Amino acid sequence: MLGPAHDGDAVKRALPLLLGLLAVTTCTKARFVPEDKPDPARRDDRLTVDGEFCTTNPETLNFPVKLLFLVDRSQSMNVTDPDTNIAPPGDPPVLAAHRVRALLDAIDALSSVVGLEFGVIGFGASTTPETERCDQYTPTRVNCAPGFTTNLAEARGAALRTGNPGAGNTDFAAALATAYTLLFRDMSALSEQDAGNARYVIILLSDGLADLDVTANDRGQSIGDIIDDIVALKKRFRLRQLQLNTALLSAGITRQDVYDLARAGMQAMAQRGGGVFRDFRNGGDINFLQFDVTSYRRVYTLKTLLVANLNAKPGLGDDITDSDGDGLTDTEEAQIGSNPLSADTDGDFFNDLLEHRLRTSGLDPLDPSDGDCALEVDRLDADGDGLRDCEERYMGTRPKRFDTDFDGVPDYPEVWFDTLPTIDDLAQDLDFDGSRNGEELRWHANPRSNDSANLSDLGYRYVLQDLGLNDQSQYCYRFTVSNVRLASTRALPGGRQGQNRVLVYVTEVPLDDPGDVARYRVGCVTARYIASADVKDPPNGKVSLLPPDRCEVTDGGPAPGAGCLVDPVLFDPAVHCAGR
Repeated sequence: MLGPAHDGDAVKRALPLLLGLLAVTTCTKARFVPEDKPDPARRDDRLTVDGEFCTTNPETLNFPVKLLFLVDRSQSMNVTDPDTNIAPPGDPPVLAAHRVRALLDAIDALSSVVGLEFGVIGFGASTTPETERCDQYTPTRVNCAPGFTTNLAEARGAALRTGNPGAGNTDFAAALATAYTLLFRDMSALSEQDAGNARYVIILLSDGLADLDVTANDRGQSIGDIIDDIVALKKRFRLRQLQLNTALLSAGITRQDVYDLARAGMQAMAQRGGGVFRDFRNGGDINFLQFDVTSYRRVYTLKTLLVANLNAKPGLGDDITDSDGDGLTDTEEAQIGSNPLSADTDGDFFNDLLEHRLRTSGLDPLDPSDGDCALEVDRLDADGDGLRDCEERYMGTRPKRFDTDFDGVPDYPEVWFDTLPTIDDLAQDLDFDGSRNGEELRWHANPRSNDSANLSDLGYRYVLQDLGLNDQSQYCYRFTVSNVRLASTRALPGGRQGQNRVLVYVTEVPLDDPGDVARYRVGCVTARYIASADVKDPPNGKVSLLPPDRCEVTDGGPAPGAGCLVDPVLFDPAVHCAGR
């Protein structure tokens, strides 16, 4: 640095050096040659990430609607709903029960509803799921199991079988227990987002002549107990809706006391199941379309925007670098003996950070035999949150929930920042520094260390502009996040020195119910920084996500590429990261 202007001797001494630097600059075509030891106070290690995005287009969301018919075909239904000619006037006669006609009419009328699936269970002397979900139905059936189907031929065939001559008693308990098993299996296969938007509509049709105190199994469950179990599935899987409706076919019931008992029992079942009751006084009146089984649309709005550089731990100084992004700095890995260039040093499919943090529970990042991840299916990341399913099982998080505690922050950032992924603790202040955990995560501060005095230097700075609602019922936003510090990373195998991967997490919630299950998208940008030379790429320190119109996917069009926000399950850093 030059001294004061009046120091003539200093100027004379500095002049040759300045001329020399000018000559070097000219010969190297203006390429910047950094000092060997740059001043940390003025290092050019900050990045700005910006872009625009819109919430999900409601017209692209096909919320699943599962319609399950439980149809009585017991001995008494042979009298209540006998075979008759159900063909339209002028057509050849077709003998079948009215319940069959009503089922066929409902299937035909609802076949065009997007996302609607049909399930049919017939019950009497025995209870049988009549529909199967198959990977292939024709010419041969492949990989089939009892469940819901979108195949109309399968659904129509099941409807016809409910009219087979019946025998035995009307066993409501067995029918409901079979329904519970089928529902549980189907819900277990749903993704978090599909479950949060799914509607399960159950319609039980019977003449009501059953013993309402009958038990279903050795545990002595009553009909009411089984209905309670079915209703509890809504909370267990966080479904949009689940309801049990009942329909009484009272034709052929002549005694008033029998009719009154059947009606009261069916009404009580519907009330307990959160549904509605319908009374059809004769078979020709059966109309399943009186029940609400249509799909719906939901408008989404922004809940949280979070940007995180997973190669730079919160803090000042040089000891922030996490080359492999596993949550341990390179210095920490050197201290415990793990590999700073591998997020799983011992190859047991457990992240080094998790094994080190849970070392008192028997895990060791250097012991390949201690991880419980032997099965290939356990090594998957079903929800795309960055944690393998076996890791989530060990920590108590949900393998099919991107954000187990629904607080708006995905599971992996919570693990990385050491907040609680299973309990919404964003409003808490773990380090008692006056800033809530959620604020510290957004600022890229340490929620377990009082670093409030350094926030002006290390805190990420967010600017979010609400652009309003577009003509596709999408809320759109423009954002800028600046002061994102880059770490001087070591080169991973196949990678480059100084590379940083910065993730952008967007959480959307339904406008009509912000507490309901959210939708998530992930974006990614990359940049490089080498501290020894104080060199940054891109030199202007700015990387942008692509605008929404360049990330739209149309029928037959390409999938979103680099710089686009994508569904976490589809996210691939090798494909979707923008930058260099």
